[in-house]
Amino acid sequence: MDRESGKFCFRVIPNFEKNIKPNNFNDFEDVKGVYRYRNTNDEIIYIGKGWIKKNFKRSDKKSWIDKVSKIEYSEVSDENDQFKFEEISIAAHKIQNNGKLPKYNILSGRAPK
Repeated sequence: MDRESGKFCFRVIPNFEKNIKPNNFNDFEDVKGVYRYRNTNDEIIYIGKGWIKKNFKRSDKKSWIDKVSKIEYSEVSDENDQFKFEEISIAAHKIQNNGKLPKYNILSGRAPK
């Protein structure tokens, strides 16, 4: 509760409330956030964070990016929050999928230093 206003404040985690089809990127203004890619079977095949449009076009995804039929995302500007919400989203996916990462994720969030 905020002592001055007497109101309750809640921090919520992103729920991928926005989506875009890859072929609609020409009209899309790039934003930072957490995102997940779905294939034509509506399976989550990748969860990531950062610039939504820029990361979609990265060369390391060329071998499988054509399998993405929809990108779901939440805008998150703070990089630390992006890391945190990416890790939470990947952990939730693993719980729902017998410990498996999305097909094209190599790591469960941050790369080891």
